[in-house]
Formats: sequence, structure tokens, C-alpha cells
Amino acid sequence: PTAPISLMIDIADQSIVKISAQRYSTQKRRLHLDDPQDWGTAPILNQQVELGSYLLTLEAEGYETTYYPILVEREHGWSITPPESNQPSPIQMIPVGVIPKGFSYVPAGWFYTGGDSLVSNNLAHKRRIWVDGFIMAIKHVTHRDYLYFLNALCAQGQTQRAYELRPRLRDEE
Repeated sequence: PTAPISLMIDIADQSIVKISAQRYSTQKRRLHLDDPQDWGTAPILNQQVELGSYLLTLEAEGYETTYYPILVEREHGWSITPPESNQPSPIQMIPVGVIPKGFSYVPAGWFYTGGDSLVSNNLAHKRRIWVDGFIMAIKHVTHRDYLYFLNALCAQGQTQRAYELRPRLRDEE
């Protein structure tokens, strides 16, 4: 069976974006990426693909390589349209040099959360949720990193904000 996917890529200078896809397959009870397949170029891609999980690689000259995982499902296919919207949210391509060293870009899209009874503090039901794109640290934030952050807020005159974000005990007011 197949389902439709719809992608739109937002790139400032209308460069050609090369799209390749690797399908996730199970081998010895572990997920592995199959060999890459050329899915063509964008800014817009609409096609039918087999159901399953894929890792898309988006490449354009002068832009960071963007990795975009998708899950193509029977009833949903894959869409970049956020909930309660009729307009797609294009995948942003980030120019080289914008993302600080030690950080990674996570493009906007759908993901599932909850429904795993073996996880503590689990949400009882599996839910499909949209998350806007963001940049995050590759490694964990250390206490030292957080202290630098709070001190930087104070240096910028945001002492009240630093106070609100200070570490505290769970039941502390």
C-alpha cells in the first residue's frame, strides 16, 4: 500500500534542494536505514510512497543539511500542514553558519507521544502532535551552562526573569 506525501521547502534564494530518502527497516529487531533513494529536487514535492518510516536528507548549496524524519501512514500519509490550519508550513532551510557549534536544527513536523505502558510518567494514550521547528543543544545542558545563561540574563538587565528561571525544589513556591 502507498500513501501521499506533501513537502514544501522554504529556501531564501530559491536554490535547488536535493531530496534523498532512506527507509527504516527492521533487521534483527533493530531499525536500520536502507540505502538512499533519490526523490528528486524541490521546493515542492508531492508523490505516493510506500507506507513506513523514512529519513529524508535535504541538501542545497550554502545551506545546512537538514534531516527530516517522516512516518507515512495509511490514513495520514505525510503532510506539513499544522493542525487547525489550511496552509502548509514549509520546511525551513538554514543558511550555513547560522546554527551555533554544538547545536542542531529540528524542523517542524508531526510526532507521536505517549501510549507506551513501559515508560514512567507515560501519557495513557498515543497522540499525534505538531511541533514547530527549533534549534537545540546536541549535548545535555550542564549546571555550569545554566549558570552562564542566568548570569547573562542578569547582565542584560533581566534580573526578574533570571529569578523566575532559577533552580528550585519541586514543592518550593
